[in-house]
Order: sequence, then C-alpha cells, then structure tokens
Amino acid sequence: MRIRLWLAPLILIITTSCSSQPPAPAMPPFDTSISVKDLMANVVDPTADEVWGSVGTIYTKEGVFELEPKTDEEWNHVKASAITILEVGNLLMLPARSGGNDEWNQRALDLITQTKRVIQAAEKRDKEAVFNTGADMYDACVNCHKRFDPAIRDAK
Repeated sequence: MRIRLWLAPLILIITTSCSSQPPAPAMPPFDTSISVKDLMANVVDPTADEVWGSVGTIYTKEGVFELEPKTDEEWNHVKASAITILEVGNLLMLPARSGGNDEWNQRALDLITQTKRVIQAAEKRDKEAVFNTGADMYDACVNCHKRFDPAIRDAK
C-alpha cells in the first residue's frame, strides 16, 4: 500500500510532463483575395521600379547623366520602396499564396534577404550599393519568375 501511494505522485508527474504541447494558435483570418498576379502588377512592379530607377547612369546624345537621390526625402523614398518589397516577400509566404511550397517560400526569403541589403544601402546613402543590391533584388525576382511564372518559364 505504501508503495502505491508513493508511486501515484511520480506517475502524475511523468504523465503531465510527457503530455503533448497545446496546439498552435490558429492563423488570423488574412484576406488573400488579391491574386499574386495583381499583387505583382499593382504593388511589386511599380515599387521595385522606384528602387531600380533611383540610381544609375543615363547616356544620351546630350551627355551622361547620373541618377541618385539627392535629399533625405528622396533617400527615404528609396528605403520605403524597399521596405514595401520586403513586406511583399512576407505576403507571398502566407499559406493561401504559397500553398506550403518550400521552394516558393525559399524564393520569397531570398527576396527578403536581398531587399534588406537594399534598405541598408539606402540608409547609408550609398548610390553604388543601392545599384548593386538592387541588381541582387532583381535577380531574386527573376529566379522566382523563371521557376514559377509559366509565361517566363516557357519563353523560348
């Protein structure tokens, strides 16, 4: 009898410590009614163009013109545009858009990684770094499109 009384608390401790974790909280009800195509056409394309068009060199008959933000406001606009693109990477990983596809999510994470570098370059007001990291952001986009956009993937 004494042994049974002593085992009861031990069994209770073992049983409760081995119990499974509570289920993860449910995802909030994200509205993903905007298609990836519309997200790209209406958010990504114009916003990425703001980053890519912010720095560079233009050659014309009249001469060579250097593009770069000149004021804090212009640099902050480049940074804000990059932040928007970074957040689109998060939107692309929502389960309703990604379908849980690991490669899709890795491509979105690559976009986020490259865009963080653009943000850092804009914060430093570094024209050359914005140009180079913007090119890396572009490559992240192209690599995803080559894999997942049939029109691009199937182009001859």
